Amino acid sequence: MRHDVAMLLDAYADAFPGEERSLAALFAQLQRPAPDDRRTLPGHLTAAALVLHPERPALLLVRHRVLERWLQPGGHLEPGETPLAAARREAAEETGATQLAWLDWHSDGADPAHAVPLDIDIHPIPARPERGEPEHLHLDFRYAFRLPDVRVLVRQPEEIAGLRWASIDAIATNDIVPGLARAARKLAAILRGRD
Repeated sequence: MRHDVAMLLDAYADAFPGEERSLAALFAQLQRPAPDDRRTLPGHLTAAALVLHPERPALLLVRHRVLERWLQPGGHLEPGETPLAAARREAAEETGATQLAWLDWHSDGADPAHAVPLDIDIHPIPARPERGEPEHLHLDFRYAFRLPDVRVLVRQPEEIAGLRWASIDAIATNDIVPGLARAARKLAAILRGRD
């Protein structure tokens, strides 16, 4: 797993050279024992799904019960899981979207284990004393997926308070989801390039 994630980071730095310096915390995480273990600090490896509406340029957002914020679906990597697989699994668990197709931009035919993320974001998460978790970082790999049918959506009530769609342009210009504006701008540019 460590080697595969390091390869993803190198590929991401090649695709987005201006962001390489912002990845220092992620490179440091990979030097720790069990970098994908939730007990490893100061950060946790996470993955998120940028779920595209099937008919319009909009992304699916979930209202996270604990964080009380609108976010993209996502969560922690399971031990040995690739970031792409974690993003797809978390989206399915939180929203019921099980038929997600990843954007071919991520790989151009490569093995899905080596799919380059559209975005990597490092952001703080508040402490959760009830779980014994201090404040820490989420080292978040973001992948874009197409949802074939909005009728399949069902929120996970334990973790998710609501679902909504937000236009990619609104996210890209207003950063209504912390840290997501950069990913929305990248996604908008990719989608424009295909029109």
